Amino acid sequence: MKKIKEKFKVYHDVFEPITIKALQKLNLNGYFDYIEKEISVGKEANVFLAKKDNDFVVLKIYRIAVMDFKKLKDYFLMDPRFPKVRNSRYDLIFNWTKKEYRNLVKAYSNLVRTPTPITCYKNVLIESFIGENNPAPKLKDKTPENPEDFFEDLVKNVEKLVFKAKVIHGDLSEYNILNYKEKPYIIDFSQSVPFYSPQAYELLKRDIEKIKRFFKKLIEEKKLKEFEDYILNKFREELI
Repeated sequence: MKKIKEKFKVYHDVFEPITIKALQKLNLNGYFDYIEKEISVGKEANVFLAKKDNDFVVLKIYRIAVMDFKKLKDYFLMDPRFPKVRNSRYDLIFNWTKKEYRNLVKAYSNLVRTPTPITCYKNVLIESFIGENNPAPKLKDKTPENPEDFFEDLVKNVEKLVFKAKVIHGDLSEYNILNYKEKPYIIDFSQSVPFYSPQAYELLKRDIEKIKRFFKKLIEEKKLKEFEDYILNKFREELI
């Protein structure tokens, strides 16, 4: 326990006391042995690589002090699964973490290629590590060697996410798709909403536009348009 506390001091700007207690509980419950290093810093969360036996896991920790509460409230209004979220700092963030975990579970259980969800507690989400010695690069940092194959694989995963898992990602861009061994892995489901959310169609359209924008110089326009028409038409048909 002492080593864990000392490790947290290195990142004193990230961890509040409630976060440290959450991590200590997760550690005591056997979800990870120790934190190895920080691997990513986002607008709202820091991502750490942690050791678990002979493997690695990923800890995504939402920073309580910097979260945009108006944004959180807006997204919860889109999500009927969370009708009783209180208007408080901690309740919003803890439910935001739970929301991402539930979306990830839905996606993973419907065979969407994602990290494996492990658990969440308070403002900490634990998932499997995608990579080997280093984290798998994001699509923005590693263009596929065969863009057409990668794109077709991504389309299949989007289809499973939308029509089997019934989840709309909401921010599906080259920043939230990993390129690991020339296979797409979709990450970051915090802003995702269920299929029947009133805003689902607009968010899905936005996701498709982001994918088209990235691939427009790599894939012929006809295939991109076919992808757009197929997904959006099928979405509309399922709502009828």
